[in-house]
Amino acid sequence: MDFRAFLAQFTTKQRLAALVAIGAIIAGAAYYVTLPQTAVAPPTSGTTAPGSVTVKPVMPKGYQPHGVLRDPFALPETQQPVSAAQPTGAIAPASSPQPGNKAQAARPVLTGVVAGGSAKAAIIRYGGESRSYQVNEFIGPYQLLAVYEDSVTLWGPDGKLVLTVGKE
Repeated sequence: MDFRAFLAQFTTKQRLAALVAIGAIIAGAAYYVTLPQTAVAPPTSGTTAPGSVTVKPVMPKGYQPHGVLRDPFALPETQQPVSAAQPTGAIAPASSPQPGNKAQAARPVLTGVVAGGSAKAAIIRYGGESRSYQVNEFIGPYQLLAVYEDSVTLWGPDGKLVLTVGKE
């Protein structure tokens, strides 16, 4: 079969569509082949070209590139459980505070209670810091067991401790 007979079996619209498709393929191939190739120059040691800009990252004050890394998921020292061997959520047995340890001798103070729907939070001042706590969170060596309308129950080194708003 010759080429004319092959083309004669297609309608004019089909021939035009085939011509446009072939043209698009050729244009795409030509564009791909003629794309400029960008080369990345290897870094030079200590010399910069005139007019070039050296970019350095801006780090916060106090940043130490080779300092000690900390665990971002670890609890702060003031909120560590009473015993590292104690499983999370367990209640520590009563024990007397060490006479020379100020952190255990300091008692938390209930500043207020915030309630919204069924959620309640206690605002407690401990160790010079005041913040909100929810049930089962630790306030130094104390664990918050319950939050009521104007009081909270804690479990700590001296056993059960009930704090009331306005009383230290």
